[in-house]
Amino acid sequence: DQIRTADDFRPRLSGFDIHECLKMRAAGIARFTTVLAIDAKGDLVSHSRRWPTPEVNVADRDYFLHAKDKGGAEPFLSEPVENKVTGRWVLQVARRFTAQDGSFAGIIVGSVDLDYFQGLYENMKLPEGYSVALWRRDGTLLARTPLADDIGRPLDTEARRQLAAGRISGSYKVPTSADGGPRLVAFNAVADFPAFVTTGVIESAALADWWSAVTLIAAAAAMGLLGTLAVTLAAVRRLALFEELAAALSARDASEAQVRQLQ
Repeated sequence: DQIRTADDFRPRLSGFDIHECLKMRAAGIARFTTVLAIDAKGDLVSHSRRWPTPEVNVADRDYFLHAKDKGGAEPFLSEPVENKVTGRWVLQVARRFTAQDGSFAGIIVGSVDLDYFQGLYENMKLPEGYSVALWRRDGTLLARTPLADDIGRPLDTEARRQLAAGRISGSYKVPTSADGGPRLVAFNAVADFPAFVTTGVIESAALADWWSAVTLIAAAAAMGLLGTLAVTLAAVRRLALFEELAAALSARDASEAQVRQLQ
């Protein structure tokens, strides 16, 4: 009963206690860099790493526009954004928050450093000639090993087209590739997330059972990503449902009530 209308979002979530709550949640998940609360106008209300909260508006960002215009409770993965200070690529995992009256009240956003996914795939120690990549469903490349120059760019791949047609996995052959020859590719959708994983191998380096090999790697990569995103989303979902925030608000309300009784 905390956020009845969109107008309740800022006064309820702009306090230092909410900042501390977001800070604690972000610190508990290493892959988070920041957790943000953003109101229905796109204005930053609370920031897990900065207090006082800076004046920032994100009304033009894709994750905010998706939550505002399309609604729904499904998670949204943003376009990768290069941090101007660190030079690192960051992915936003966002969820819409709907007030009790049904209005759009704002969003809760967790920022994830794409270096985490890059390291995750590099640690797979793929055989020579193999590659693995993480994509948004719209074809935007999020991470790849070996590292590619197309991070953050939307690419029109056969995997994206097949996924758009309703397939959740498959394989195909690319006649020419950046590696200089034909490449065999397998893809797997990541369950419950707008993302997919591809695994490729240069045809000349392919094993006799290449299909089994790349399918296994793609499935493993997708499952690894699913586990990571599931943990990330669980934290964002909990914040979006305000389990911790509601407790903090209740504690604050109780304190204010005690002060009023003493007056």
